[in-house]
Amino acid sequence: LSHNPIGGYDTKCTKQLAKLFKEHPALRSLDLSACSLTDDDAAILAPAFEFNARLRAFRFDNNRFSTRGLGAMLYRIAFIPTLETLSFNSMRQVTAGSSGGDPARNPGEGLARLLEVSVSLREFNAWRTHFPYSSRLFDALAHNRSLVKMDLGETGFPEHLTSRLGDALTHNTQLCELNLERNSLSLQALYQLCKPGMRKGQRGFSVEALKMNGNHLAGTITITKRRRADLDDDEEEEDETTELNAADILRVFRTLRVLEMRDCQLDASSGAIIGGLLGTPEQAAPGEGASGSTPENAPLEVLILAQNRLHREGAASIARCLACNTTLRVLDLSSNQLGVAGARAVAGVLAADHPLEELNLFANQIGIEGCREIATALASNTHLRALDLGMNRIRDKGANALAAVLTRNATLESLKLRLNLIGAKGAHALVQAIIRREETDAAAPHGSRLSVSSEATRTSDQMHDRWGNAAVRELLLNNNPVPHEMILMICTAIAEARHPMTLDLQQRIAEADPDRRRHTVWMCPLPGGCSSDEIARFLYSNKCGAISNITICQPKQGAAPTSRPMRAARGGRDRRGRGCAGSRAPGRGGAAKKGKRFAFVEFMDENSVEVALHLPPQNRAYLRGQKLSIARAGIRTGRSVDSVDSSAALAALYQSQM
Repeated sequence: LSHNPIGGYDTKCTKQLAKLFKEHPALRSLDLSACSLTDDDAAILAPAFEFNARLRAFRFDNNRFSTRGLGAMLYRIAFIPTLETLSFNSMRQVTAGSSGGDPARNPGEGLARLLEVSVSLREFNAWRTHFPYSSRLFDALAHNRSLVKMDLGETGFPEHLTSRLGDALTHNTQLCELNLERNSLSLQALYQLCKPGMRKGQRGFSVEALKMNGNHLAGTITITKRRRADLDDDEEEEDETTELNAADILRVFRTLRVLEMRDCQLDASSGAIIGGLLGTPEQAAPGEGASGSTPENAPLEVLILAQNRLHREGAASIARCLACNTTLRVLDLSSNQLGVAGARAVAGVLAADHPLEELNLFANQIGIEGCREIATALASNTHLRALDLGMNRIRDKGANALAAVLTRNATLESLKLRLNLIGAKGAHALVQAIIRREETDAAAPHGSRLSVSSEATRTSDQMHDRWGNAAVRELLLNNNPVPHEMILMICTAIAEARHPMTLDLQQRIAEADPDRRRHTVWMCPLPGGCSSDEIARFLYSNKCGAISNITICQPKQGAAPTSRPMRAARGGRDRRGRGCAGSRAPGRGGAAKKGKRFAFVEFMDENSVEVALHLPPQNRAYLRGQKLSIARAGIRTGRSVDSVDSSAALAALYQSQM
């Protein structure tokens, strides 16, 4: 029932829903996300959960509960003996303040009660819900033996309680995945979290996946300990100082296999940290006891270091560490400004045939030269399956270098090259390296290439219709200036190939083309997490006609559109100075307000624009229960619907669809 306005001022629907729960106690899964539920609705729904003894999954994300309403829900949910999955994220009206002293209205107490009595709960998600923590919650977590996944991301987790969480983790051996991202935790807070596991006699934590994205974990901290020394049979105490970095502290997670440190402000001097994360033998795990043996770390398999500032020095450190590492399978170094030198260092690892399977170098300014280094390394690599080189300005020359090695590489399955200024020549070379002609084709000699100058006139059957030696099954070329004629030919050739393949050639409106502008509408504000598929389903369900392109943008200061297409959403000009048809949002300020995500939708038929413009006046422009404004792309007025009477166009479009 998600994204339906069940709650609100009238509780009639909520009462009917509570009655349904009582009459059907065999319900196993329930989703009430984004249903506009309030505290009054919580008072009606919560008692109904006592009658259900089989519910296994319950989601009520993104509702309007306050702290007391959420506490009432969690307190009653504890009566469900079979609950396995619980999610109550994005409760923005819940605060970490007092709940009046009533345990039945305190979310922390309700969650603690659930962990105490439940023997089936395996995961709960409290992402972006700032509920008040209680000491009872950590005591319950320490003795719980069923919880496997816990998401506390963006919950405002207080630093002074990190040691309590660490104490709970030393006793809980079932928890496998922990999310503490974007809680403004410092390196000192991380040390307080891991300190209980460093004590003498402790075996560390058993967590296998840890997410610390968005926390400040750069640099080192100095730890001072008191140590006894024997001097001439006299015992004296002296201070011993130790400097620890994030890698030293995180080694307490003895079974850690997945670590995410995205946007943790790591810089080029973090090579030692990266070396410790990859399990290099030079560093030993610190312990509270000098003579205590440290646990053996499980080797990392997934390491996410995106959106930091590692630069070429950090890339060189990673390459040196990977030379003695054989366990890492996934490495994400996107948005780290590695440059050509950094790409050369990573290419050396690939050339040595490291067992790395997925590599992400998105937005690292490696250019054409860096792309050639990576391409040369791929010729001798037999393990890499997925490679992302998007937004690196490799152009046609870089695409040609990659195409030259695709026929010699038999393992690469996914190649992502979006936002790279690749034109017709580069796209044609890549597709030709993947799809070849039949050997019996006598129209041209074996291995001959199509002439780019005659692309628009040659028929699509002259493209290769037999799968080549390349193993690529996913090729992303979206947001590259590939001509429309070449796109049609590539799509036809891919469709006729013997093996299935994922091909993305999506383009956005990047030129001031009046014809394309007449086919485009603007929609705002979009619900959080809304995708282009959801927008397409919404428009198709309202019979708006065929859609050729959807681009979602967020004009937040310093942020690019979600598809990162040449800044068309913010400045009205692309990087070559050309005007953009969908560059200006209508209205007074329009979507330029912070956090207002909007979309440009280009239709195949101009009459579809008129149908979409009439959805708001007809009270049909609701997506996930949120009302949308729809206007023509490029206009400056505040009107969401054009005043021209288009009843004839509507009738013609509906008739053609029927």
